[in-house]
Amino acid sequence: MKKWLAGFMVVFCMGMCILPVLAENSAQIILNGELCDIPEGYGRIFVQNDRTYVPVRFVTEQLGCAVTWDEADKLVVISTGNMSDFYMLQSGSKYMLHQKIGMPASPRIEMDVETYYDEAECRNYIPVRFLAEAMGYTVGWDQETETVSLTKAE
Repeated sequence: MKKWLAGFMVVFCMGMCILPVLAENSAQIILNGELCDIPEGYGRIFVQNDRTYVPVRFVTEQLGCAVTWDEADKLVVISTGNMSDFYMLQSGSKYMLHQKIGMPASPRIEMDVETYYDEAECRNYIPVRFLAEAMGYTVGWDQETETVSLTKAE
């Protein structure tokens, strides 16, 4: 009886450790009708406080942008495909700046939550709705399948 109980407790504890990890990666992104798989090493998608967070580099590259990282200032710089628009956000900040080359500085865009920097992964995460809408995408959410859909606004 003791061996059975001990075995059950081991399996139960392992299950409790693994379930949050599996649940964390259950959200998906569909971009212009196609499912986007995050390559290994690019981070994960997770839902926290009713916000779907995505790795900044992964989602911006999927949207056709380039990303650079300034370690000293903990600053992410996103440049659009035509290289005339830049978005800047700092780790742990609630603000993003949008700058167009040759135009006066745009006011900062405020989120209702802060970006998240995972020190273990050395990766920045941002609520996908905030970033996508700032870049001109329509964002949808399917609660049943935990799927975010991004569609380029025409």
